[in-house]
Amino acid sequence: MPLPAWTVSVFMPVIHTQFFRRVIIFNQLLTVKQVASMLCMSTSHVWAQVNDAPDFPKPFKLSAKQTRWKLSEVDAYIDIRSATRH
Repeated sequence: MPLPAWTVSVFMPVIHTQFFRRVIIFNQLLTVKQVASMLCMSTSHVWAQVNDAPDFPKPFKLSAKQTRWKLSEVDAYIDIRSATRH
């Protein structure tokens, strides 16, 4: 037997919407390990690219110990690199 329609509105408060927004946002932010995995390189090579390559996506700090990359920027970098390969 399905739940009555009123239970959906009672049991789906705004908190759930905020939670799902946070999950979506955090799914779009990548750690150095995730970036290294996407680009098939080591984490030390990712950091070297950050410091040396001007077109490599730049990370940003979430806190003193957390650095992240935007998934969209890493995807764009992959697209550019794959378009210029011979």
